[in-house]
This record gives sequence, structure tokens and C-alpha cells, in this order.
Amino acid sequence: MNSRGKRKLEQAFAAFPVNVEGDTVIDIGSSHGGFASLLLEKGARRLYCIDVAYGILDYSIRRDVRVAALDRRNVREISASWFEDETFPGGRVFVTCDVSFMSIRTVLAALARFLDETHLSMRGLFLIKPQFEDSKSTEKGILKDESIRMRILEQSAGYAETLGFQVLGRKDIEPEKGKNIETFLFLSRIKAGSYAPGQDPQTQA
Repeated sequence: MNSRGKRKLEQAFAAFPVNVEGDTVIDIGSSHGGFASLLLEKGARRLYCIDVAYGILDYSIRRDVRVAALDRRNVREISASWFEDETFPGGRVFVTCDVSFMSIRTVLAALARFLDETHLSMRGLFLIKPQFEDSKSTEKGILKDESIRMRILEQSAGYAETLGFQVLGRKDIEPEKGKNIETFLFLSRIKAGSYAPGQDPQTQA
């Protein structure tokens, strides 16, 4: 699959020290499967594709034995019950997120509750779409004011930190003509006591 979503995630993988080989991955807002396609290519052990829609995940991805399609699921309600058969090797999970018509803050708040419930550590890539963070400041769906975009990024990162996430970096995605500049936040959240200082939860067994 060659899609805009996949090309976005490829830019994030190139920018950050990301390795999902052998990991359990949760893809929030899977849609047709652009992110999922790359995650499978990169060696994800198990991939949970979450989306509020039904039946739109590309069939070539849906039929992959590593994939569980969680259709008609709203991330606001994410819970351990969605993953009853998953062991989460190493007590960790990798998360990707690309959602529309919803603030990244809503996703992060729900995810923080889920991580507390499951006692999991996490690293992840979260795409911030400014047109959905401050729609009132857009012109025909485009946010043109760079100062507002930067404010959105700082506030999103700050909110993540209040929930216990650490901001490891951020990466602006090269926009198509006439499109918004979207930005990945690279985040981690490590369960207290799970790893010694300096250890990376994505590389520990």
C-alpha cells in the first residue's frame, strides 16, 4: 500500500530512533491502513487497528494474521477488555495515532487511563492536526497563522506531560500543496519501577 498516511509515518520513522520489530502495536485511527501497512513492513509482532468506522481497513491488511481489526471502537473508551488475549511481551506497547475531528488531548487522556489500568509502558508517534485542534482559526479548513500552530504544539506537548508522558521529539510533516502542516509528537510513558533509569522500554526483554 502506498498512501499519504504511510508516507507521513515514514517521515517520522526516518526522524526518530523507532523500532517496532517484535512489538505489540496499537494503531489509533487506522482508517484504510496507511500506518498499519508500514508497521507490518517494519516487523510488528501484533497490530491492533482501532477505528470508529466499520469495514474500511484495506483487505490486504485485515487478512494478515498479525492484525486484529477493532472496528466501531471509539478510543475514548479504550480498555484492557479490548485486548484480553494479548500478553504484551515485555510489559510494553507501541502506539501510533492519526485521528480527525478529535483533539489529540482526548486521545492522550484516554490512553493514559488505559496505561494505568494495564500497567504498561509505552512509546508512540502521535500526529497533531492543527485544523482539528483550533478549527475556529482556520480559513476553509487551513490554519495559516504560524504562531497559532506553534501554540497548539506547545500546549499539546505540555498537556501530554501533565499526564505522565515524556516528549522525546517532534517532527513537522512536509505538507502537500494547500494542506495543513501536521506534526508528529514522539512520546513515551514508562511505568514507575518497570525500568532502571536510562533503559529504553522498547529494547528491554
